[in-house]
Amino acid sequence: MSLLKALAWMASLMATAWIIMLGAIVVKYGTDAGWRSGLALTVERIHGALFFCFFVLLVLNHVKRKWPRRKSLRMLGAAIIPGGGYWITRQALDEDARTPSPSPA
Repeated sequence: MSLLKALAWMASLMATAWIIMLGAIVVKYGTDAGWRSGLALTVERIHGALFFCFFVLLVLNHVKRKWPRRKSLRMLGAAIIPGGGYWITRQALDEDARTPSPSPA
């Protein structure tokens, strides 16, 4: 799997975890029993780990593909918006489709 496809997968996972985390926070603060359950904390930790992995993959792609700083910052900004990871996934998969595959030796 290429670094770009890994970034796309991680962006999708992160966006899904972000949306689940918002629901968990609603449960945590919207119900009496929510604060006692570890649901929100668990989802927050999972999302944090996914975001860290996404950030590392974003930096690796930025360096390897010599992306302009603006492109990488736009992707980082989109990652902060709930569901923005799906846009990043689409961008990364489109770029991967345009990238010629290495010819076999």
